[in-house]
Formats: sequence, C-alpha cells, structure tokens
Amino acid sequence: MDGTSSTPRATVCGADVNARIWGTPDEQIAKHEERKAVAGEYEVISVFQYGGLCGETAAEGCELVTREVKPALEKDVTDQRRSNRRDFMASSEVGRARTLLAHLVSEPEATMDDYRRLYDEVLANFELPGDAEVEEVDAGGAAAIWVSAPGTARDQVVVLVHGGGWCMGNAKGYREFGYRISASADARVLVVDYRLAPENPFPAPVDDVVAAYRWAREQEGVRRVALVGDSAGGGLVVSALVKLRDDGAPLPNGAVVCSPLVDLAGEGASLTDRAHLDPLPAKTLVEAMGGAYRGGVDPKDPLASPLYADLSGLPPLRVLVGTDEGLHDDSVRLVDKVRAAGGEAELEIGEGLVHIWPVFNFLPEAQASTERIGEFLRKRFANPA
Repeated sequence: MDGTSSTPRATVCGADVNARIWGTPDEQIAKHEERKAVAGEYEVISVFQYGGLCGETAAEGCELVTREVKPALEKDVTDQRRSNRRDFMASSEVGRARTLLAHLVSEPEATMDDYRRLYDEVLANFELPGDAEVEEVDAGGAAAIWVSAPGTARDQVVVLVHGGGWCMGNAKGYREFGYRISASADARVLVVDYRLAPENPFPAPVDDVVAAYRWAREQEGVRRVALVGDSAGGGLVVSALVKLRDDGAPLPNGAVVCSPLVDLAGEGASLTDRAHLDPLPAKTLVEAMGGAYRGGVDPKDPLASPLYADLSGLPPLRVLVGTDEGLHDDSVRLVDKVRAAGGEAELEIGEGLVHIWPVFNFLPEAQASTERIGEFLRKRFANPA
C-alpha cells in the first residue's frame, strides 16, 4: 500500500486491468456488436468464447462447446460462411482452449484477486497423473515444487517457470505440464513459485527464477539443467538467461519458451494485426499487467524486457508460438535477434493455435509439441555446448 490510500496495490491494479480490458459500458456494447458482425451465423461461438456475456463458468463453457458449438461446426456450410470463422473452429479441442483463455477475462468487475482465481480455474482443468512424484521445496529462497514422472533421470533437471502475466498463476497449477515435460525430457522438473506482481514487481520474479536455477545446479548428482517457461514465464526465462550470462554464471544446457512475452513496450505488430484471432486482449494485458510488473522501470529495460537486451552468448533456444495470438511477433523477433547475435534458435509455429497452446494437455498438438520439447532437451542434455 502507498502512503495516501488504504487500498491494496493488487486491488488498484486489478481495477486498472479490468478497465483497460472492458472499457466503458458503451465501449463494451460496441465491442460486442463488432464481434457479432464478424462472427455472422457463428455468434453463438463468439458469446461463449468471449466469456462472461452469458455468465458460464469455464466448465459450463466447455460443455456448451461440446453440446452446441461442435454440432454447428459440423454442418455443411458455404465457403462464405467458412471465411467468417477460421478452420480452427472445426476442432472442438481448439475451441475448448479458446474458451478457457477467454475465461481469464470473463468478469467485467474483476479485481486482481479475481483474475488470479480465474487463472486457477483454468489451470484446474489439467489433472496431475496419480503416479507423479511431487515434493514442495525451498529452492534457494524461492518456493518451488519438484514434479517427476516415474523412472526419470535424477541427474537432469528442467526448471519450469509458469505464465500468468507476472501477476497470476502458481507452481501447483503447472504440475501437470511439468509432469509431461519430465516424461518427455527424461528429467526431474522444478516448478518455480516465484513472487507475483504487483506486490512484488520487477526484479523480484527474475531474482526468484535465477535463485531456483542456481539451487537446482547445486543439488547433489545434478549434472545438466535446462529452463522452460510460457508467456510471461517465457519472458522470465530469457531474462534469467541474460542475467546469468552477465553474472558469469554457468548457463543452462538449453531453454524452451512457449508464447514468450519479451517486449513490455508492446511494439509487435501482431498485437494489433492478429487481435481479431486472439481470445485474449493481448495488447491490453501487456500494457496493464506489464505495467504492474515493471513498476516505474523503462518498458525497454533489457532485463525486464529482454527483447531489448544483448542476446549473444545464450544457450540453444527453442521457441513455440501460435498463429492466432497477439504475441506472435514477440517470438519471431526473439528468434531473429538471437540468430542475428550468432546464437542457435529454433522456431515452431502452431497453425491455427492460440496463446500457450502446449499447456493445454487435451490438444493433440500440445501432446506432440511436448514430445518435440523433450527431444530438444534430451539432445541438449546429451550434447552440451
């Protein structure tokens, strides 16, 4: 709290995010009418996917997609109607992923606590397998959870950094994703529960990720460590790589980032050009939650906004992004800049896929991408740079 108000900073920031997303009542109506005009005969899909307009919970929304949306999509429609909705809508699984993402911004009066609850409701869809090995630990001062699939190597570790716009999410909600990475990479996974903004703005989240990484490397028998993150967590991974390099510390064997948010200045053209494809208001979220994260720091600070850092001398990087997300250009520009600096960077673009699509375990594309992530990490573990 500041010296002039008794209102917690998280509540103030939550109201700011809410106002930026929803606007005035007149603006909300205008946005709805615009979506209706674009959706045409598929307005039923628009209503469900933009969440809150009908008041469904995430679970009810998913049921509605299966019961009402999928049959509508299976009708023999004309080419003109198909042009109104992209081919991804033919997939009930992708439709479900879009519904869950839209659930994050489904409450016009949401506070920051509400946004966190909504994110937890989305993450609750990803059930941890019963044979997972789980242990809560203090990782060098940062809270974390070990997650392992049965029989995985003890000398290989993946440090997983969750997404959530620096303000939402937690390690518990990412245990299932950690389990899949553990199985595919043949490694234990340490999911970091870094401190959240706005209560703990930059550089606290970066410091926690670096501390957890250093702690993992120091554990008995550990010989190889990699970093993985999604969305804001992907940005934290790149920031951690830059800090570790600048500190002269041993670098990870490799890193993977999914839909990374690496530009707090929001200069990627896709934030505008692909906004109509994204169930999330990405530009608004970058401005609002990015602002809560960086506090008064320059949006092009190289550690807070690592796209503007010197990206030379980093370990091999694999980047995944969807065509249908506002952060598409963050990934493309990141890969281009790493390559221009002489580094190794792979780029996988999921056609018709949305933000952080590898996290959605019910997507066949997510299962396949997890295997490719594991293949990349196993290669880096076997052949360290």
